[in-house]
Amino acid sequence: MAVRRVGRAIEEDFESKCGVKFTAVFTPHFIEMMMQRADIFTPSLANKFRADLPELFDVMRQHNDKCVHKHVGRSYVYMKRKFNEHPSRKRWEVELISVTPDVHAHTEELKYSIPLD
Repeated sequence: MAVRRVGRAIEEDFESKCGVKFTAVFTPHFIEMMMQRADIFTPSLANKFRADLPELFDVMRQHNDKCVHKHVGRSYVYMKRKFNEHPSRKRWEVELISVTPDVHAHTEELKYSIPLD
């Protein structure tokens, strides 16, 4: 699995359980929130979440181009599965958007994010 820095983002290549190749795009905001919230989104949780991405990619199939959130430890991780149409990309991606504490009561009420739990 290739890991590379693209601007301020980090990209890593994966293959889903169904055999589809995709790229996880760790956005600058996601990286910043992950570091600020290391007390709730610990490195061990982050590693487990990363290892679960191939399975999550398949689960997210019914929610293409929609924001979804997954309860991980004491946090919510927001992400989106999409096909990047850019001529130099032409690939499936999971864009990792943000990490918030699970004490944010409004997360359960969000209309723009679909729970994966």
